Amino acid sequence: MIIERAGGNGASSALEWTIFAVVLVLLLIALVSLVLDFYHRSNTPSGTLAVLDERYARGEITRDAYLQARTDLGGKAPAESEATTEVTPPPRRKRTPPATAT
Repeated sequence: MIIERAGGNGASSALEWTIFAVVLVLLLIALVSLVLDFYHRSNTPSGTLAVLDERYARGEITRDAYLQARTDLGGKAPAESEATTEVTPPPRRKRTPPATAT
């Protein structure tokens, strides 16, 4: 006794499985993309405190200005035992004009 499946010769069944596999792969790619995006956003500092930290690291503002601005923006100031060294930018050198050949 032969039992026929819906779809006759099975061609539509293969097409359905192919479509299912493609949809499944696209869903997995979307899921991995969302997870990676969330991971990178959570590990990247952003906002005004990050800009303030960068400016202090580059030496654009003094330690006192940094601590005051950090307090004003609602961030925690580092403990007194942390960041006790003030970093100053190196002095700028004067540029001398190139010597002209005579």
